Amino acid sequence: MPNAGCKREILQSRHLPKPLYNYSQMVRIGSTYQLAGQIALLDGKLIGGGVEAECEHILTAVAASLPDFGLTLEDMLAATIYTTCLDKFANINQAWERFFATTTAPARTTVGVSSLPLAAALMMEFRFCKYD
Repeated sequence: MPNAGCKREILQSRHLPKPLYNYSQMVRIGSTYQLAGQIALLDGKLIGGGVEAECEHILTAVAASLPDFGLTLEDMLAATIYTTCLDKFANINQAWERFFATTTAPARTTVGVSSLPLAAALMMEFRFCKYD
């Protein structure tokens, strides 16, 4: 039986935008947590400022949400970055480096895509692992 003894739990944080469609912000199964893809929304609208500003906004919102899930940045296992501006990867990386300057960064994958929801330049998803 798959996932024997593992209960699926749906988690939410007030620090993250409410899903616009039918999906969960965060799903936990056992010690593994999966955060849905995040775009840089503020009051339901995409923020301005370009890909670097979007990256900073997403990372800040995710960090603010972690206590709601019982997690810390140290529990972050991996991040996947999707961007329509792969030619501006240096800008994304600058925001990333500033954010993770005082903690160990997770594994990271970056993928160039042709479009993202609401014409965002960047979407990020995260995986966490928490052992009690």
